[in-house]
Amino acid sequence: MTKKLLKKEHLHVESLEAQVQFCSSQESETELSAKIARMQHYIADIAEEEKQMLEERKMRREERLQDLSIAIAEATRRDSHTMWGIAWVTIAFLPATFITPFFGMNFFNGRLGTPAFDGASRSMWIFFAVALPVSVVVLTVFWWWDRKVEMDEGRKAERGGGGTG
Repeated sequence: MTKKLLKKEHLHVESLEAQVQFCSSQESETELSAKIARMQHYIADIAEEEKQMLEERKMRREERLQDLSIAIAEATRRDSHTMWGIAWVTIAFLPATFITPFFGMNFFNGRLGTPAFDGASRSMWIFFAVALPVSVVVLTVFWWWDRKVEMDEGRKAERGGGGTG
């Protein structure tokens, strides 16, 4: 819309310039020159206003982009925290899950009500004596590794390296 108006005004200015060349007896050349100057000033004002409108639109778009980036970062942080929790739960149960098959039914070879099965029940502590220390070791190694990665990322950020890796 503004471009059409500018084009129209430009044609009007050209028309006025043509009128200066073929000056009629009603207007003097100085009056036409003054009209041309006013029209040029008017066109310059319109062009400046259009430039400001474009800058405002660009600023609003950048603000929306920034808001979206913040929302994405927050969602990513929540997802990362959830995955961190899932990893800890997995690490906590993984050693016991790995050790369980070794203590299957064939390990004790017993039946309910027989002395061998009762012995298996009384020997259940062996599973926990093996699974709990292994779980603690695995959790400790995972915790140590997590802290090491955090410290390395902190050092990179201090040096200006940023990012992960």
